[in-house]
Amino acid sequence: MRKSVGAIGVAIRIGPPPASMPAVFDAASPQTALICAAVSDDLASARRAGLHVAELQIDFDCPESKLAQYLGWVKAIQTAAAPTPVVVTALPSWLRHAEFAAVAHEAGSFILQVHSLHPPAGPDAPMTLCDAGEARRAVADAARIGVPFRVALPTYTYLAAFSAEGKLLGLSAESAPPSFPPGTILRYLRPDADALADLVAQWSAAHPAQMTGLIWYRLPVSGDTMNWRPPTLRAVMAGRKPRADVHALAIRTAPGLFDIYLENTGDADAMLEYRIVIDWDNAALVAADAIGGFERLDAPAASVIFHPSRSPASRWIAPSQRLQAGWLRLSLDTEVRTHVWPDSP
Repeated sequence: MRKSVGAIGVAIRIGPPPASMPAVFDAASPQTALICAAVSDDLASARRAGLHVAELQIDFDCPESKLAQYLGWVKAIQTAAAPTPVVVTALPSWLRHAEFAAVAHEAGSFILQVHSLHPPAGPDAPMTLCDAGEARRAVADAARIGVPFRVALPTYTYLAAFSAEGKLLGLSAESAPPSFPPGTILRYLRPDADALADLVAQWSAAHPAQMTGLIWYRLPVSGDTMNWRPPTLRAVMAGRKPRADVHALAIRTAPGLFDIYLENTGDADAMLEYRIVIDWDNAALVAADAIGGFERLDAPAASVIFHPSRSPASRWIAPSQRLQAGWLRLSLDTEVRTHVWPDSP
């Protein structure tokens, strides 16, 4: 573990307790002891590594009927974490309960999670990770509790799998998707960067005094293809709508030999729905082929067309990403022109 500059927060996620364990929240229960031990161990490990932990976040989707008992967990965790402050995550549906107000006041602050609130109803139903109107209403409700809070907004993508009959089979967001049976319908559920940029701009201009900041779940890391890239997150954090800028490149690798790429120099992901047309003068085509997630289409003389296959390796081209679509060899070394058009049948 490396030292970090400044303070960090540590988050502990707790899964749902079995319904068959009614005493799970008791101070003397094995579950309470296990959680408190994990808290103590994690904070001690951070201190040994020279890290300054400014807060401990408890991420637990407590059943609304158990919020009063959850207060006991929060108190026990505070004792185990002392002197590190404990912060709880909260769902908008909790805000109407007096029991949650007691939890929030005990913790002293909370994180309002306004994403992933509704499971997808079906493969053709509208799907959103964060409804901007619901988020604004939840912030107004949270402010009335009178406790400082931050708002958690999504950057990640869900892959939703449905049976041929439209039944939800599962969701995947953080790991390789499971194997689904033949006939499974897959839908990608992505955060609306434009809507979230508008939210950020509105809250930057005016927000309740109790709202102290935003948290993004999750921060981009290399290799995470189910998440925004850093340029997208920077744009949205600034309250600016990100935009893609997709164009094609022909890179000469030898006389008459060209590699063809699709490149995104914008700050937003772009759906991989483009066809690349390459044309030239005063030479004959010797050979050409598509690569990776692209296919070659029939084209007029003195031109080649590549387009995404039916099952490309990725559905998007990310900011700063360059995908090779194919290559071509001409009979003479001449200049080629590239054009990008929206893909069509």
